Amino acid sequence: MTITFGAIVIKSNKILLVRERSLKSAQLEKWNLVSGTFEESSDRTLSDAVQREVMEECGVKVSVEGLVAGYLSVTPVDKTLYLVFGCKAESEGVTISDDNVLDARYFDLERFWNISNDEIVHEDMKLVTKNFLEGTVVAPIQTVTYT
Repeated sequence: MTITFGAIVIKSNKILLVRERSLKSAQLEKWNLVSGTFEESSDRTLSDAVQREVMEECGVKVSVEGLVAGYLSVTPVDKTLYLVFGCKAESEGVTISDDNVLDARYFDLERFWNISNDEIVHEDMKLVTKNFLEGTVVAPIQTVTYT
């Protein structure tokens, strides 16, 4: 099973969105949450993975507030768990440092709410963002270490 995630990154009433080369061609020009894959070789926790990916793609340091949503995709050849985390940006500017990122920027939330669903990867982005901003966190982030 593959574990992937999206990060809702909020800073001063703005949301960070990216456009990536690695998406399916039909979604190439659409805005998305910063997203990535849990890498067993380097990530000790899901929080580590989210922080690493946001930093790699956008040069933004974040604190991960909690899990907002989860989706399971099952196909005949694969299972993918997609988790959405709510984050607060702790640094200012955006610096694209990943060759797969075409563009990354903060959008005023008002612009985000009014953006056409044709311009974003999935309309659920608005729902999970709304839930996060209203304080709906399925699970706060905690690290459990077994000894």
